[in-house]
Amino acid sequence: MTLSRLALLGLTVALSSCAVSLCDKDPTDPRCDQSPVSPDTLQVLPIRIPLSGENLTVRLGVGTGTVVLKQGGKEAALGQLSDGVLQVRVTDQLLSQAMITLGDAKVVVSRPGKADEAAAVRLFVEPAFDPIISYDTKQDGETPEGLVIKPSAGLWGFTSFPRSGSRAQHFVEYQVMPGSITPRGPSFGNITFAAWSDRPARTIRQGSRLVGFSRDLFAMSADAIQLDTCVFSSEQCAAVSAMPDFTKVFGLASDSKGTMLAVMSDAEVYVYQSTDQSPLDRRLTVSGGSSSANQKAALGDVNGDGRIDLVTVSDSGARVFLGQQSGSLTFDATASGKLTTALSGSVPTAITSGDIDLDGIDDLVVASGTSLQIIYPLANGSYTVSTPLSGLDGTDVIAIGAVDGKSSSGPDIAISSQKAQRIAVLVNQSTY
Repeated sequence: MTLSRLALLGLTVALSSCAVSLCDKDPTDPRCDQSPVSPDTLQVLPIRIPLSGENLTVRLGVGTGTVVLKQGGKEAALGQLSDGVLQVRVTDQLLSQAMITLGDAKVVVSRPGKADEAAAVRLFVEPAFDPIISYDTKQDGETPEGLVIKPSAGLWGFTSFPRSGSRAQHFVEYQVMPGSITPRGPSFGNITFAAWSDRPARTIRQGSRLVGFSRDLFAMSADAIQLDTCVFSSEQCAAVSAMPDFTKVFGLASDSKGTMLAVMSDAEVYVYQSTDQSPLDRRLTVSGGSSSANQKAALGDVNGDGRIDLVTVSDSGARVFLGQQSGSLTFDATASGKLTTALSGSVPTAITSGDIDLDGIDDLVVASGTSLQIIYPLANGSYTVSTPLSGLDGTDVIAIGAVDGKSSSGPDIAISSQKAQRIAVLVNQSTY
């Protein structure tokens, strides 16, 4: 990259600074592209624009042109190209006046005698997390084995405690206040779940039900699956009559709408449609890719096409299976390679998905070591990674939702760790 090209882009940092502060964070950033660029290739930088405002650079050719930001039928004038370049501050006032809001949009350049050129961008809200707050469940003799965000506010912790030589599970309700997490006692009438083995139980929310999965200690087969549900309205827990076609549960994932369920068994992944009445409905086809033991899974729309995708991560990298119109999921090698690069070689202990920045695409929250990172899918199919957030040692469950009950702020992140015997919350104070 030449100095003249850097000057054209309006960069005020040295090349070495770009390589450290910018290119390491997002290698797909056009400012870090060392290859020749066609003068007639539209470049827009950045392709994620916060509602609070951002400096925008548009490059196309060497002449003049009119640049606008469009979202559906809404439009905001950005300015004119000067010798193929426009540098402009996109302000929150500009966006508000044009009624352009969160989600997908496009920068459109019109030039005399030429067809319009367009580049996809996304409008988002920058998350603003309070310092992490945590609660030590060890003092109550409890080990957290699952975590679910309540529909209103607060948490349900699916916990276990030793009893008569085995372990029994139940739900404990936790209230989240500014700066503190407080247990409010057992939920659901303290109905104790079936006594299971020490294999960690997994709990997810499906519609109006909580569903717990684990191995049944007293089954004829040591690998039989026990399913228990609690229905919110009646607060009753009961075993589910189900004959699942998998034998071990390494992890579970459900999408935010409770319409799909992913189950990992040994080195295989199964995905089911799920309804409020049945957590294990029609099994979907997952094709392509290769399996890996001890993988973690997340379900969400990570490419913005409105279909649920499957993401798995393990010590051998990431695998992305894109949802198809038929309902099946197909391995995508390009997306998998880009996500593996974004993970930067860290070995995830947990993963989940949710729209943290409210741009209409599900992001990935990944735990590794003692920290969390948010991986944001970009409009060009690449990913950008947040700076690390404080987490828990050995985080094995991540949940996303309104822990504080506020609908006007961005989603919060709740985590738990059996290793640390703690639950914790990062409250998001971003507003929109």
